[in-house]
Amino acid sequence: MFFRCFHTISLVLISVTVFCQTIDEKDFIHYSLKEGLSDNYVSGIAQDANGYMWVGTHRGLNRFDGKIFKHVLHDDKYNAIPDNSVYSMKMLKDGQLAIATEDGAQIISTRTLEQLDLLIADDEQLRYWSDFCMSVDKDTDGNYGVSTKTGFYIFSASGKIKKRFDFYTHKDIGEWMLFGDDIYQLP
Repeated sequence: MFFRCFHTISLVLISVTVFCQTIDEKDFIHYSLKEGLSDNYVSGIAQDANGYMWVGTHRGLNRFDGKIFKHVLHDDKYNAIPDNSVYSMKMLKDGQLAIATEDGAQIISTRTLEQLDLLIADDEQLRYWSDFCMSVDKDTDGNYGVSTKTGFYIFSASGKIKKRFDFYTHKDIGEWMLFGDDIYQLP
C-alpha cells in the first residue's frame, strides 16, 4: 500500500514539473484560400512518395508541390472526384490515395493520377445515404473496404462490389442513419 501511494505521489510531482516544447509561430507557413487552397476547412492531409502533399477539403482535393496548389474537383473534365466534399482520406501502402466523399469513394494513383471509383449502386431513394462514404481502406488481398452511412461494403481491386453489409434499408429513410465511421485494420 505504501509503495502504491509513493508511486502515485511521485507521478503527480513529476508531471507538475514537466515542461513542454515551445513553438515559435514564425516557423510556420499558413496556407489558406489566399495562397491557393480550395477551402479553409481541411479534412485530411497526406504525403505521397514523390513528396506531394494532398489536402482534402470541403471544396475539393488539392495537390501541393511546395509552391502551387493543383485542385482536383468534382466538375473537372479530367481527373474528377465523386464530390467536392472530401470527408476523409488515407494514403495506402502502394502509392494510392483513398478518398471518401459525400457521393462515393475513389482510389487515386499518386504516380499516374489514374482513378478508380467505388460506388454503391442503389436506387435514388437510398443514394444519398449509401454513397455518403466515411472511410476507405485496403486489405492485404487488394480488396477495398468502404464504410458509409448505411453499411460496410467490400470492393475488388477492379472496383466491383463483392460483399454488402447493409444495415439500413428503405424502411429506415426519414430516420437519422449513421452506420460507421473510420476503418481500422486489426493485426
